[in-house]
Amino acid sequence: MTRRHLDTSRAILLAGIAAVVPVAASRADPPQPAAVGSPFIAPEGEFVLTRELRKSLHDGKEIVFRRSYAVRFSREASGFRLDGELLDVSVDAPESLRALAEMERRRPDTGMFPLRLDAQGFLLPSDPRPAAPAVRKAAAFVQSEVRELGLSPSAERQATAFAAAIERNPGYTRWPVDLFRPRAGTRHEERAINLPGNMRGTVTIEISARTQEHGDLLGSLTRTVVTDTGESRRTSIEKWTLVGAG
Repeated sequence: MTRRHLDTSRAILLAGIAAVVPVAASRADPPQPAAVGSPFIAPEGEFVLTRELRKSLHDGKEIVFRRSYAVRFSREASGFRLDGELLDVSVDAPESLRALAEMERRRPDTGMFPLRLDAQGFLLPSDPRPAAPAVRKAAAFVQSEVRELGLSPSAERQATAFAAAIERNPGYTRWPVDLFRPRAGTRHEERAINLPGNMRGTVTIEISARTQEHGDLLGSLTRTVVTDTGESRRTSIEKWTLVGAG
């Protein structure tokens, strides 16, 4: 692989680290799922919510991020509140990406909670300001660390531009609106995107979900995103699981 391709791959991956900041919802979210006809019954007790992100690399290897949170639902006047705190962070990455992995381990994760759900259990939009605190912190963190990676000037510009774009558009990596009350089964979506270097490509999204054994609360939800630029094809897989803390 040429230096140019390596720099581009690392710059895109770096931007991806900022992009994995856990933004739950934003004004850019698509319309909420159709009403399910019955109110959401929030579970009692503490749960562990884990989000795992797998991103494929140019050489067939992958980098894997995992973050687990202790969460608890509580009733509010018009819906529900989800409070949580970070329990654990792990990153599995090739040795060549050790610096990137360490950035993700140290990335600030404040400002995510509380999340709010409506009466049917769907995530409500977050603060409609230009960027939520967690997004601003992640973007600033990436911009402050990018010079340590030894990228070429071109790749460095790409990475910082990506971070700035994420800050301007906090819905870039929104969580599924129906995450905590998903529709069991599989669904697909495809759309065109703009990429670095004035390239265009397509993104194909597949979401597969299952609920808990009893009821319609999240058991696991997997979102597979395939980005095709015509020159390369990359896959990222996000998986959320919710299990009782006991």
